[in-house]
Amino acid sequence: MIKIDLSELQSYTLRGKDGVPFLPLGKPPASIAKSKPALQKIKGIVKKDVTGIWGTLGMMNNTDLHVSGKLEYSENGNLNSKVNKSGELTLNEIDLFYQCRGDDINKSNKKKGVIERFISFKNVDFKNYPEIIRSWSDIPKLRLTLYIKNDEGALLYYQYDKNHPMNPKPGKGAVEYIQPMKTKNNDCSSRDRLTYEIPILPKMSYEPLKNKTGFRIINNKKNNQSMLVKILVGKRQHSNSDTMLKRLHYHLFGHTHQLLTWNRSLHNFEPADKSVMDTAVNKKILFLIHGTFSSTQMAFSGLLKGGATSWISKLDNQNRYDKIIAFDHPTFSEAPEENIKALLERLPLGFHSTTDIISHSRGALVGKYLSQYLPQFNVNKGVMVAGANGVGYFTVGWGVSKFLSIMKYSTPIQNFIAGIAQHSIDWFLKQPGSQAMTPGSDILESILNGNPAAGGKKATYLPIVGDYTSDLVSQSNFFSRLGQNALDLAIKLALGWEHDWVVGSKQQAIYKPGKLHKLHAQYRSNPYPYPARHSDYFKDPYIQSLMGQFLL
Repeated sequence: MIKIDLSELQSYTLRGKDGVPFLPLGKPPASIAKSKPALQKIKGIVKKDVTGIWGTLGMMNNTDLHVSGKLEYSENGNLNSKVNKSGELTLNEIDLFYQCRGDDINKSNKKKGVIERFISFKNVDFKNYPEIIRSWSDIPKLRLTLYIKNDEGALLYYQYDKNHPMNPKPGKGAVEYIQPMKTKNNDCSSRDRLTYEIPILPKMSYEPLKNKTGFRIINNKKNNQSMLVKILVGKRQHSNSDTMLKRLHYHLFGHTHQLLTWNRSLHNFEPADKSVMDTAVNKKILFLIHGTFSSTQMAFSGLLKGGATSWISKLDNQNRYDKIIAFDHPTFSEAPEENIKALLERLPLGFHSTTDIISHSRGALVGKYLSQYLPQFNVNKGVMVAGANGVGYFTVGWGVSKFLSIMKYSTPIQNFIAGIAQHSIDWFLKQPGSQAMTPGSDILESILNGNPAAGGKKATYLPIVGDYTSDLVSQSNFFSRLGQNALDLAIKLALGWEHDWVVGSKQQAIYKPGKLHKLHAQYRSNPYPYPARHSDYFKDPYIQSLMGQFLL
């Protein structure tokens, strides 16, 4: 471990060929300054790996570092992480790293392990931190350049200790991912370094401005949050980001698209083919559509739990629907239109039905597309729960990493999230599924402003709009303390003051096509929408009751 006194920072600071100041990371800075190979690596003259230096640290705006205190960081890194030194949290992230690469790589390289490095800002004070924060651009940011081989990948994250307010489970800590900036063509096989933008989390507490347009830093009140950045580096396949996504999706789900039908005897969904769907032609069906980074079983677990006594089983026993179906589909690499094309390929020719929909999050966009452009489904009613009619995280660069960090604790497929977090924000935002949820994008606008399908009728919608309010604080150790730290500051700046941690309440309430059912409490007619967080709506008996009233 290297520990440097920042009062002597000027003697440690190097400057690149463009004059940008930075601190070299690896061996003691004085040693690196005398190393010709290290200086050539820094300037990009050579791409090969150079012993003794693994990165550089500076300000994102290329100004000098205005800091005091002591900075600690890894000299070489740890290739043999153990729980007693690295902690259970780090070992879990290393395991996720293994899961994100192919089995052939793990068999040949797992013994070599993953290099664990850190940068600790626990005893560092950042000077000139802004007193008022109104937007994400007001938050100062560091620039970390990480040197890696062309057959390696990296996973970066803030690590919060067991006493940190963001800790979801006492004694285990939590992580918040930091994604790299884009490489040329999002190619992973020819780069020798990755660059990261690291927002500087305030050490002081803060309070909202009276008009809720931002936050004021309370300079005399520390929040006891230390800033620790962990860096994991290990071998992975030569590939681009798109190839990685396809491999990981198949590894997790075993399929890309799968039509499902409800089995009344098993009280669960099972795979369906075209012959099974022949019996749904000219019938009334209920269609469940899941959201981002999810599946039917994950998204609707609150409706499926209980077997014969589950909400879905009870609904099925009322014989209001001839068939209940669902469709597992990619939500990130495909747009809603592509999802529907894949669905149609799995339905018999001449398919026609009267359809009611229950959707969650991004599934609401697929449901709207269905009702607007496909008259053969003749959509009658649609329950749209936490509709992702524009996700504010996607409008600001740092927001995507926040989105992934929140989703990490809202879905069981943490390895999928960890895989995406190794790739750039730019690549993430260009994915068709992300575009569909980006405010102002052509894909989203075409869905929000579309007209009912030719020959069809206007569907009736019941939007379930949620806001994580103070009513829920006592119910969640994680989210109650989350509201006391810098992550909540960033979320409010991205989503607005009312949100369910993933989608802002205003965006959930956008429903232009069709008409709203009288059961829908008009947004802002009450002090807040239904108290909920994004992954828990279907567990709420009250919301289950609302859906039942609406559909039946």
